[in-house]
Amino acid sequence: MTSLADKGELFVPAPSYFEIVYMHPDKPAIIPCRVTTALAKVTLHKEFPAEEIKADGRDISYDVKRGFIYQHPSSNQSGVVYCRAEARGAPQISIKYQLLYVEVPSGPPSATITASANKVRSGNDLSIFCTVLGEPNVDVEFTWMYPGQQVR
Repeated sequence: MTSLADKGELFVPAPSYFEIVYMHPDKPAIIPCRVTTALAKVTLHKEFPAEEIKADGRDISYDVKRGFIYQHPSSNQSGVVYCRAEARGAPQISIKYQLLYVEVPSGPPSATITASANKVRSGNDLSIFCTVLGEPNVDVEFTWMYPGQQVR
């Protein structure tokens, strides 16, 4: 069986050519530059201004199975980054990652419910809109009960 490393692919394939990484002040951010061989030398680079971002092992570290880890993200680390891997003299570039710093108060999301009209005649359509504000990539589950409906 041939592995990705045997085929010359240094990075684990990604579903797209661009990925957004949300950075929160209260938890580590992970740039998932995972490689197919532990022998690859992996570095992190900022696109603008073009520079290498040094992994010092304390504030920014690298884990072969997870990628680059920003231990304490801050707003000045926002921007577009990519990874560069080199093994056996052949360098490769990863997909690009847009690092977005977000300060969202922790706690439950807030919901707003509005209707297309206050009154409707029997047989007419009514639209209900639910807007939820909160932390990105958090699932929100809700149920709808028509007034007078029995709870099961």
